[in-house]
Amino acid sequence: MKVVVFSIIALLLLGNHTIELHKAVMKGDKEKVATLLAEGTNVNAEMGGWTPLFAALTTGHRDVAVLLVEKGASVKAKISSGDTPLSLAVLCMAEEVANFLRQHAEVEGR
Repeated sequence: MKVVVFSIIALLLLGNHTIELHKAVMKGDKEKVATLLAEGTNVNAEMGGWTPLFAALTTGHRDVAVLLVEKGASVKAKISSGDTPLSLAVLCMAEEVANFLRQHAEVEGR
């Protein structure tokens, strides 16, 4: 019962597109992610304190992470632990993704 109530509250507060974006990111469904973003879903929409970029990095979907950044995902966002997408990339991903995020962090900082 608690899960149903939480799901309904999340849907009302976040909107269906935010939930669908996070689901698609965690599944690694790049096509669905691209479609949702093209429809106007917020690329930085948080769910449980995490943006889609954090979800992509921790689930190992490099191609989705790159797409999110190319579509405007903040590489300077922080989660409650203080981690940023870059720190998670270093922990969870290949160095190439960390370098990609470093380049975008420099651009975002301007």
